[in-house]
Amino acid sequence: MTNRSDEQKEEMPQYKVCLAFAELADVALDDFAVAIITGLTDNTSYSTPPVTVAQLAMLKSAFEDAIVAAPAKRARAAIAAKNAARDALVLALRKNAAYVEIACNNDLPTLLSSWFEAASHRAM
Repeated sequence: MTNRSDEQKEEMPQYKVCLAFAELADVALDDFAVAIITGLTDNTSYSTPPVTVAQLAMLKSAFEDAIVAAPAKRARAAIAAKNAARDALVLALRKNAAYVEIACNNDLPTLLSSWFEAASHRAM
């Protein structure tokens, strides 16, 4: 016979951050980064992200600059620089996404306050 509290634990959803942002087009990724910066700024639930809001803003700005420069220069080096800036931004967002998953303490409203999207949840 199973314990009632064990059954409740098994049914409790475990919220995860959706990582689909990594597949967004460049401009959409930039917009997403703006949303995350907004969501993390002065958010007491996320006071110590691995990538600070200031660092994230610098990575986003570098990516924006690279987006503008790549088509203007049409050189392999400019495209490579844009791709490197994109990779750095995505890596920073993934680090913060992992932090948000842990720091939200499995509370969906807290997770969403970061402006990250929740992936569909699964039972623990």
